Amino acid sequence: MTGLITKLPADLVEAVLGIKLQTADVWISQSAEGHIYEKHMADFTIIRANLSLAISEPDYVGWTAKNQHNITFARALNMADPSVQFVAVSLSLNKFGNYNVATSFLITRENLNGRVRTGKLRSVPKTK
Repeated sequence: MTGLITKLPADLVEAVLGIKLQTADVWISQSAEGHIYEKHMADFTIIRANLSLAISEPDYVGWTAKNQHNITFARALNMADPSVQFVAVSLSLNKFGNYNVATSFLITRENLNGRVRTGKLRSVPKTK
Protein backbone atom coordinates (compact mmCIF):
# COMPACT_ATOMS: atom_id res chain seq x y z
CA MET A 1 0.00 0.00 0.00
CA THR A 2 1.85 3.06 -1.24
CA GLY A 3 0.99 6.68 -0.59
CA LEU A 4 0.62 9.07 2.32
CA ILE A 5 1.47 7.53 5.70
CA THR A 6 1.36 10.36 8.24
CA LYS A 7 2.67 13.84 9.02
CA LEU A 8 6.24 14.42 10.13
CA PRO A 9 6.17 15.32 13.86
CA ALA A 10 8.27 18.46 13.36
CA ASP A 11 7.68 19.82 16.89
CA LEU A 12 8.84 16.55 18.42
CA VAL A 13 11.95 16.45 16.22
CA GLU A 14 12.79 20.02 17.26
CA ALA A 15 12.25 19.26 20.96
CA VAL A 16 14.46 16.16 20.91
CA LEU A 17 17.12 17.06 18.35
CA GLY A 18 17.05 20.84 18.38
CA ILE A 19 16.59 21.11 14.61
CA LYS A 20 13.72 23.10 13.17
CA LEU A 21 11.76 21.41 10.41
CA GLN A 22 8.55 22.28 8.66
CA THR A 23 5.61 19.97 9.20
CA ALA A 24 5.49 17.82 6.09
CA ASP A 25 3.78 14.74 4.75
CA VAL A 26 5.50 11.36 4.91
CA TRP A 27 5.04 9.12 1.89
CA ILE A 28 6.01 5.59 0.98
CA SER A 29 6.62 4.67 -2.64
CA GLN A 30 6.17 1.35 -4.36
CA SER A 31 9.94 1.23 -4.74
CA ALA A 32 10.52 1.74 -0.99
CA GLU A 33 7.95 -0.90 -0.11
CA GLY A 34 9.64 -3.27 -2.53
CA HIS A 35 13.03 -2.55 -0.96
CA ILE A 36 11.70 -3.24 2.55
CA TYR A 37 9.96 -6.41 1.38
CA GLU A 38 13.07 -7.74 -0.39
CA LYS A 39 15.45 -6.95 2.46
CA HIS A 40 13.16 -7.90 5.35
CA MET A 41 10.64 -10.33 3.86
CA ALA A 42 9.99 -12.28 7.08
CA ASP A 43 9.32 -9.06 9.01
CA PHE A 44 7.49 -7.10 6.31
CA THR A 45 3.96 -7.42 7.73
CA ILE A 46 5.07 -6.24 11.18
CA ILE A 47 7.15 -3.40 9.74
CA ARG A 48 4.39 -2.16 7.43
CA ALA A 49 1.76 -2.30 10.18
CA ASN A 50 3.92 -0.13 12.46
CA LEU A 51 5.31 2.50 10.05
CA SER A 52 2.82 5.27 10.81
CA LEU A 53 2.97 4.89 14.58
CA ALA A 54 6.77 4.62 14.59
CA ILE A 55 6.91 8.04 12.89
CA SER A 56 4.03 9.83 14.62
CA GLU A 57 4.66 8.47 18.14
CA PRO A 58 8.31 7.35 18.30
CA ASP A 59 10.29 6.36 21.36
CA TYR A 60 13.56 7.45 19.71
CA VAL A 61 14.51 9.88 16.97
CA GLY A 62 17.83 10.49 15.26
CA TRP A 63 19.60 12.71 12.77
CA THR A 64 23.24 13.22 11.81
CA ALA A 65 24.99 16.32 10.54
CA LYS A 66 26.58 14.14 7.85
CA ASN A 67 23.20 13.45 6.29
CA GLN A 68 21.05 16.41 7.26
CA HIS A 69 18.04 15.45 5.18
CA ASN A 70 17.54 12.01 6.76
CA ILE A 71 15.69 11.37 10.00
CA THR A 72 15.31 8.03 11.76
CA PHE A 73 12.53 7.07 14.14
CA ALA A 74 12.27 3.96 16.34
CA ARG A 75 9.37 2.63 18.35
CA ALA A 76 9.08 -0.26 20.79
CA LEU A 77 7.01 -3.26 19.76
CA ASN A 78 5.23 -5.74 21.96
CA MET A 79 6.64 -8.84 20.30
CA ALA A 80 6.63 -12.48 21.38
CA ASP A 81 10.29 -12.67 20.30
CA PRO A 82 12.15 -10.66 22.99
CA SER A 83 15.21 -10.20 20.75
CA VAL A 84 13.26 -8.06 18.25
CA GLN A 85 11.83 -5.15 20.16
CA PHE A 86 11.80 -2.08 17.91
CA VAL A 87 10.80 -0.98 14.44
CA ALA A 88 13.06 1.66 12.88
CA VAL A 89 12.05 3.92 9.98
CA SER A 90 14.45 6.17 8.06
CA LEU A 91 13.05 9.09 6.08
CA SER A 92 14.66 11.25 3.43
CA LEU A 93 13.62 14.72 2.30
CA ASN A 94 12.25 14.80 -1.24
CA LYS A 95 12.35 17.64 -3.78
CA PHE A 96 8.79 18.68 -2.88
CA GLY A 97 9.65 19.38 0.77
CA ASN A 98 7.99 16.22 2.05
CA TYR A 99 9.61 13.04 3.36
CA ASN A 100 9.82 9.60 1.81
CA VAL A 101 10.37 6.35 3.67
CA ALA A 102 13.88 5.30 2.65
CA THR A 103 13.88 2.04 4.60
CA SER A 104 12.44 0.35 7.63
CA PHE A 105 13.53 -2.67 9.64
CA LEU A 106 13.25 -4.40 13.00
CA ILE A 107 16.08 -3.95 15.51
CA THR A 108 17.02 -5.48 18.81
CA ARG A 109 17.34 -3.66 22.12
CA GLU A 110 21.12 -4.18 21.92
CA ASN A 111 21.30 -2.59 18.45
CA LEU A 112 19.11 0.31 19.57
CA ASN A 113 21.24 0.88 22.68
CA GLY A 114 24.34 1.01 20.48
CA ARG A 115 22.71 3.68 18.33
CA VAL A 116 21.82 5.67 21.44
CA ARG A 117 25.40 5.38 22.80
CA THR A 118 26.86 6.68 19.53
CA GLY A 119 24.34 9.54 19.35
CA LYS A 120 22.57 8.22 16.27
CA LEU A 121 19.29 8.05 18.21
CA ARG A 122 17.95 10.03 21.17
CA SER A 123 15.18 9.07 23.52
CA VAL A 124 11.89 10.94 23.21
CA PRO A 125 10.70 12.16 26.63
CA LYS A 126 7.41 10.60 27.65
CA THR A 127 4.52 12.96 28.20
CA LYS A 128 1.88 12.29 30.80
